[in-house]
Amino acid sequence: MMLQCFDAETRLIFILGTMFKVDSRVAGDILGLSPEAYRQRLSRARKTMAAFMDEYCGLGGRGLCRCQRRTNYAIATHRLDPENLAYSALEEADGALHSFTDEMEQIDGLSLVFSSLPAYRATPNARRFFSDLLESGRFSFLSRDEGGI
Repeated sequence: MMLQCFDAETRLIFILGTMFKVDSRVAGDILGLSPEAYRQRLSRARKTMAAFMDEYCGLGGRGLCRCQRRTNYAIATHRLDPENLAYSALEEADGALHSFTDEMEQIDGLSLVFSSLPAYRATPNARRFFSDLLESGRFSFLSRDEGGI
């Protein structure tokens, strides 16, 4: 839910930088940004996510779940349209929900494998890996834009 609050580019930046720990040169090249711009946007996304967790999530330190309050705010600011919710149209029978969950688990598994590799400068192969991953269509929800924080 929280990742869907980011616009598509910020969501990609957050996932590439936080889950995959992609080198800023490689990630910037994939997204058409300078390494400096990528690092700055990643820093802002991490701060936004941390602030969100601290303010609204019981896991963030304050101990109280404030999801309902945040949802009401998202509706009031037109970031969320209760009449056109992204996931309400999904039908259990068509497997879309399971597909989404499977994609998230695959990304998590790939990020664990990637993060277990020794630290070294990214090669052109790393750029191809992430470009191919994003262009494969297997993880299309990453680039779907459905609102912003």
